[in-house]
Amino acid sequence: MPCFTGEYKTALGPMANVGIALPGTATQGQVKWFAALMDTGATCTCIAASAAKAIGVHPVGKQPMVSATGAEPVNQYIVDLLLPFNPPIVLSSLQMLELAIQSPYQMLLGRDVLCRGVFTMNFNGTYTFCI
Repeated sequence: MPCFTGEYKTALGPMANVGIALPGTATQGQVKWFAALMDTGATCTCIAASAAKAIGVHPVGKQPMVSATGAEPVNQYIVDLLLPFNPPIVLSSLQMLELAIQSPYQMLLGRDVLCRGVFTMNFNGTYTFCI
């Protein structure tokens, strides 16, 4: 089972550099890498509008994003996601929702990705994700 590990600060949470690309282009090197918060509280993986614009992906529709402050329709995107394993693992044609709030993060890795493997956080400030 391939794994990657990282360190985290409790004020920021566990972060990983993940790649995104237009559907079908990840294996052709058309990937841009962004810092993503590994967010066990997020139902699905989310992307900032600026990151979506950086890879040139366009919305395919709208979906409701439910948060503690209510529900709001947000843009939905389909992208290829690359996880930082060695070699990277590509999750093809993954649905992502646009972040509806201002956030210091470009992406949130939600449970739709994290539940495909085993994600652990340790008291020594490290985490591991295996898939």
